[in-house]
Order: sequence, then C-alpha cells, then structure tokens
Amino acid sequence: MGIFKPKYQVDAKTGYENVPGFVGIYEINRTILPVIEVERRPRNQADFYIIDVKKFAKLELYPPSTPQEKELKLSEEGFMYKVHDLNSDDTLRQEILDKKLDWLEKYPDPEFYLRQKVVLKIFEKFLLRILDPRAAIGIKTSGS
Repeated sequence: MGIFKPKYQVDAKTGYENVPGFVGIYEINRTILPVIEVERRPRNQADFYIIDVKKFAKLELYPPSTPQEKELKLSEEGFMYKVHDLNSDDTLRQEILDKKLDWLEKYPDPEFYLRQKVVLKIFEKFLLRILDPRAAIGIKTSGS
C-alpha cells in the first residue's frame, strides 16, 4: 500500500510544484506519482486516479476540413487560429462597442483603444482516444 504526502510535506523538488492543481505525491513501491486535482467530483467517484498517460490515451488533433476552417491559419502545434485587426474590422469593433462592457468603459476613448488591439480566435479539433482503460485506476481513500 502506498502513502500520500501533501505538497507541504514533500521534501524534494518534484517538478510539479507550479502545476495548477498539484496537491502532493503518492509513494508506492519506491515510485513517486504526482497527485493533481483536476476538478470537483461527485461522491461516488474514486478519490484520485493513477494514470499511465502514454498507455491510457492519445490525443489526436485533426487538420481543417471545412471550407470555413481552411480559411484559418494552422499553427505548428496543430490548432487553427484567426486574427481580427480591430483597426480595420469595423463590424467586429462596433459589435464590441455596442456591448458597453465595463472594462472598456474605463478608457476615455474606447474606440481608439480598440483600434490598437486584435481579437484572436483559436480553434482545435481533436479526439481523445482511449488506448487501454486498464492503464488507469481509481483509488478510494477511507472515509469517502
């Protein structure tokens, strides 16, 4: 059986200290596993999971396939994006101004401010393919 150590009790650097949701480590058979809280969970789920990510699942990114998507630029990382220059895109700039957003109203000339900005829209098409469901286990702690 393993031992859970919260992050404030971990002696050595693990490399996960700055990962959002890092709560500590689980030591089992001299192996150290990082414990990362992903989201709140219903009571009937396990308290935490141990996952061999490379064996468990694969994220497959898909290139643009529709005519609208093909107009977008494709990054090296596999996501599609489009940059809207608010200085030249009168329609989008006016849509933003018409919303009367609180953060924008603090500027003396909101239109002038927007003309110096861009809107970046990012799109991803992907599928999370489960390779081996046995490569992940849920561990229920006592009292849950």
